[in-house]
Amino acid sequence: AYKVVKIVVDDANHVTGPWGSVNSRVFDALAAGALVVSNGAFGIYELFGEALEEADLPMPIYTSGQELAATIDFFLRNENIRLRVVEVMKKVVVEKHSYSIRAEQLA
Repeated sequence: AYKVVKIVVDDANHVTGPWGSVNSRVFDALAAGALVVSNGAFGIYELFGEALEEADLPMPIYTSGQELAATIDFFLRNENIRLRVVEVMKKVVVEKHSYSIRAEQLA
């Protein structure tokens, strides 16, 4: 289903947020080419912050309903930026966070 949408909203659980936990849907959606807009800022910064900053791209995060609406609107109105953010974040997922990489780390 992620392949047919432009944006996936990740509403991180308030219990896991302070730990930087990132739901598997973030990785799955990015691998499928969808932009993930998340309220799990700590985890998103930890995983993707450096790559997005190096590319001078905005972080797809929100802290309120109003900010979520504005962030979604921004990325829908700026398709080229959305696609570049997805490209950068997907590269991080493929290179560092695939299931095979996780299996190797756990072996």
